[in-house]
Amino acid sequence: MKVRCKLCWEEFDESEVKLHHIIPKCIGGTDKDKRAYLCKKCHAIWHYNLPKLLWEFVPDELKPNAIKAIRAKFLYISRQNARKKGMLDEWEKFFLD
Repeated sequence: MKVRCKLCWEEFDESEVKLHHIIPKCIGGTDKDKRAYLCKKCHAIWHYNLPKLLWEFVPDELKPNAIKAIRAKFLYISRQNARKKGMLDEWEKFFLD
């Protein structure tokens, strides 16, 4: 079965993607948060670089706002890539429904 990475919007075999918390649990994401399939490359970039690097430098009192910023950045990157591939309708169905 083919599955689209919800960050780069490329299509992959199901074995090549991982169901991922948009806000990683290691920085406060929960099972209630939306999850998206990510390819290995996007998963590595998203999960291991952006949130963890940002999280180390955010004071505790600003962490709730940092989570919102991380979610917004994910959605922005994902939407831009979906738009470039002509898949904006699918993006809106997945993220806005």
